[in-house]
Amino acid sequence: MQPDESKQQILDDFGDALRDIVSIVGGAYPAAYRFVQDHHDAAVARDHYPLERRAMIEDRFAALPSRYPHIRSVPSLNKKDTSGYYRLSYNRSVLTQSKTEGLLSLPRDADHRRTLATTPQLALGLFAPESQARAEDADAVYGVVVHGPDEADCSRMAFIGIQIPDAAGKTILAHINLFHLWDEGHGPVAFPTVPIIPAAPRLKIVARQVEQEPGG
Repeated sequence: MQPDESKQQILDDFGDALRDIVSIVGGAYPAAYRFVQDHHDAAVARDHYPLERRAMIEDRFAALPSRYPHIRSVPSLNKKDTSGYYRLSYNRSVLTQSKTEGLLSLPRDADHRRTLATTPQLALGLFAPESQARAEDADAVYGVVVHGPDEADCSRMAFIGIQIPDAAGKTILAHINLFHLWDEGHGPVAFPTVPIIPAAPRLKIVARQVEQEPGG
């Protein structure tokens, strides 16, 4: 699998859910900013803001299957059990999220990101693997939803995309810019009670031609 194929795999697997993922992340910026301003003293509100923003994003990631039942949202902990996160997965794609300095800036080092990237990214064949991938994971792709604030106004999201890292989490093999899906006037996502279920592929029915024997 080549980088362009891995990008298309994520786009195909998550489909319309990517727009909601973008709205979840983008909507958390102003929502978390208002929350810390209302509940904390101005001197410490800025310190609480990144933590509250991350918590809001992860909470809504947890609820994503209520709208898209085919997507799994799995609560997980890093190896030291000091930080929790949700892993979104469907078919052959896995996503987590992280704030970064730029669309092409790598996220901070994290045990879970390195672990998730190690096995799936072996399939890309762009680096020397340190271990053999399990057969059932050989065609999986791991991506990180990266995002960051506007330098002039930290309550607004400046960029959002998906990075596909190498096994060590040190190199970006491919990236997808998702900012065009962001509607700033949309506000935080509120999931409906009626889930969205992908339509089953339609089978094309071809009439069978029966050949008649001569003289029949």
